[in-house]
Amino acid sequence: MTVQHFSILIIFLLLLTPLACDEKISGNNTCGDSVLDLGEECDTTNFGQESCFSRGYYGGTLACDSCEIREDGCTPFGRCGDSVIQTENESCDGANIPLTTCESLGYEGEGTVSCGENCRFDISQCQGAEQCGDGVVTAPEECDLFDFQGESCESLGFLGGVLSCGSDCRRDESRCYTEVVCGDGLVQGEEQCEVSDLDGASCTALGFDGGQLLCGEDCRFDVSRCEGEGGCQDGTAQTPWESCDGDDLGGESCTSLGYHDGYLLCSDGCTFNTNDCELYGYCGDGLLDPDYETCDGSDLGSITCSSLGYSGGTVSCNPDCGSVDDSQCFNIASCGNETLDEGEECEGEDLAGATCRSLGYFAGNLSCSAQGCVFDTSDCRKIVQLSSGERHTCGLDDKGEVWCWGFGERGILGDGNSLSSATPVKVDPAALNAGETFTFIAAGWRHTCGLTTLGKIFCWGPQDSCEVTGINNGDAPAPSALQGYNPSITFGTVASGRFHSCASDNNGQLYCWGDNSMGQLGSGDLDPCQSPRTTDTSDPVNELFSKHDTTCAKLSSAHIACWGDNPGGSLGTGSASPLVTAPEPLLEANITGGDYFAHLSTGMEYGCAIAYNGGIYCWGSNLNGRFCSTTPT
Repeated sequence: MTVQHFSILIIFLLLLTPLACDEKISGNNTCGDSVLDLGEECDTTNFGQESCFSRGYYGGTLACDSCEIREDGCTPFGRCGDSVIQTENESCDGANIPLTTCESLGYEGEGTVSCGENCRFDISQCQGAEQCGDGVVTAPEECDLFDFQGESCESLGFLGGVLSCGSDCRRDESRCYTEVVCGDGLVQGEEQCEVSDLDGASCTALGFDGGQLLCGEDCRFDVSRCEGEGGCQDGTAQTPWESCDGDDLGGESCTSLGYHDGYLLCSDGCTFNTNDCELYGYCGDGLLDPDYETCDGSDLGSITCSSLGYSGGTVSCNPDCGSVDDSQCFNIASCGNETLDEGEECEGEDLAGATCRSLGYFAGNLSCSAQGCVFDTSDCRKIVQLSSGERHTCGLDDKGEVWCWGFGERGILGDGNSLSSATPVKVDPAALNAGETFTFIAAGWRHTCGLTTLGKIFCWGPQDSCEVTGINNGDAPAPSALQGYNPSITFGTVASGRFHSCASDNNGQLYCWGDNSMGQLGSGDLDPCQSPRTTDTSDPVNELFSKHDTTCAKLSSAHIACWGDNPGGSLGTGSASPLVTAPEPLLEANITGGDYFAHLSTGMEYGCAIAYNGGIYCWGSNLNGRFCSTTPT
């Protein structure tokens, strides 16, 4: 190549170089001029092509700090790989996989569900899942590639968006939306952009020669910094890139934009100037404009249920600001006349035969509200937990009080006497501190123990072997505090057997007290009538279950340990000894795939547990068809 030819080539390349520039990049590093200079990640609202979405987040808005990008506005929306399942966008995240099996996803046969790199279920190991990805929807698939069986974001109840199909052939609705909110970082609906997301657009893509494309406060493109032909201020609104241009408003007005009135203008950046419109307000600004609105949000003017001719109630504003919603107003002019009139649920003491129980509650005192003559159910109770003993049952209600019924001898029902009752009687709470209530109950053979909001344990009923108070001080016909332990300890759970009880504190340390003739206290001996004493387990205790003369604990490691009476090896620990006096781990030889236990329950001489893979394993006596195995099967 000659020198002349080389010079011509250099000149040609130099002429082409400016044409290759899209966004305006300056060589002068001046942070704060909205120009993305070399070495700057951003500059004010100019993020180039960066956005929360481009960085893997599911939403949000980037911020610019000293020309460095900050993701603080993105992180609340989450991203794949943060080990937190964003339920609207992910099925799983890394090792965080909900209890899911191939079978629960509709596939038959064995297999393991894992989490893919895209935070969707990886079903490749499920039998029958090999059809996923062939483009044809077959059960249990919801979709396959581009086949959605006619479904769309709109048909699924969303306002709009793009429906996609995940690698697990289940619909991905993360790009569907229910409302369009300018400023939320998501480019949706009629929006062209968000502050930190130009949705892939640029000045050149809009027909300009170059320059810097911005996003206006109305989430429309601001092309005021674009350069070349077809730019802003040429007098013609280049839709959809410009909202307006000069006097060309594209047919829009203040009223078409939702304002009540005003004069719409076009800014130098070819975006709407609504300053004059805003003087007239709009429906939803929370300010009542009587010339255009009946109400606006919580501003109802002077409108009340009474002004509308009702006796009382609450009035609200309809979304169109043109009328009010009076559905919560009532018109019972006769309420308070001591006569149950038509339209009234009750009147004074006249409840029309209704009770808390007839209204679906467990117990409580129903009354009549003087405001509208409607039922007042604030003192009605719902049962949130039940626990049964040999011949009695107790229930914990939603206000922390306990009710028991059945055989009442020796104070079994805890109401202060020894009478049996076929209907629930309230357990006497006199021994508890003011404001202290029960949070959990455990009925044993004849005694019952309860855990309180202060982490204390109170028990009641017959005391034969220290099982009620931890010391042999006689029967307790009403709740009595557990004694014989450090009072600074707070308990987290409790379980009751025939003549013994066990509890774990908030650190998972196990304590047992009462009869120990079968080793049911787990203390390694058979010493009788024990006050609460610590029992060693390999890991902290999460759950406890006691039945008859045995106790089992689910540990924080998801393993299970049992101790106590072991007829025929029914504890499942593999021990042939008739008594197991210290916690021994369950044999897990029959448990497949390394699965461990999520929940535990025991009966008399048998137990069952649910594994994390959804399988149920049982062990113990098969009397009356329960089960028969000395190891979990």
